[in-house]
Amino acid sequence: MERPWVNFDGNWEVYPWQNVNVKIPVLRVSSSSGVSVYDTWVSGPSSSLSEVGLHLNLNSPLTNTFYKHPIVNGWENWNIAEVRIILYKHMIEVVSLTFDGLDTNAMSWFAKSQLLTSPWKDLKGSSTNFLGIEGSNGNRRFFISSHYSGCGGDYGWFVVLDADDHCGWTTRSAYPAFSYVSGSSKQNWLSGAVRDADDLVIFVTLYL
Repeated sequence: MERPWVNFDGNWEVYPWQNVNVKIPVLRVSSSSGVSVYDTWVSGPSSSLSEVGLHLNLNSPLTNTFYKHPIVNGWENWNIAEVRIILYKHMIEVVSLTFDGLDTNAMSWFAKSQLLTSPWKDLKGSSTNFLGIEGSNGNRRFFISSHYSGCGGDYGWFVVLDADDHCGWTTRSAYPAFSYVSGSSKQNWLSGAVRDADDLVIFVTLYL
């Protein structure tokens, strides 16, 4: 049976799978789209093949919709070697994190023990109070946090904000928001070198 895979080179195209390792986008959500990234990842339905070109074109922001590959809902049925989560700003990659995907499920790959590469030099050697998809406070998802100290003293590296909560650094005009540290080490979420991205895309690499 022929299944699709997609290669990003400014546009998305559909090709037949080959008998090699392939990188497949399994999730795309745009900022301010009104879509809960966490709910979509955990329990959202898969997109149809006809939606690949429409929903994976970074020239077109998504509103009230998303792209999700069926692989996510059947994660443990696939031989997933690596998982890569990328943030894009103006269609340019601004953050890339790579995780070991072997012997994981759809929730366990995003863990410090699985982390292979990140843009932050201090992350692997630093303590974290949260590093996981579930995150904290019911709204801070895919969260990589250093420590809490009364909102104004909160430090971290990466977070998907699905909604507002009691801290000022989580307030946006629309959600979700994809916040990341633009430097090489953890920052204060409120006053540090923190930026927001336009799109979140998660890729998996399969051993076929």
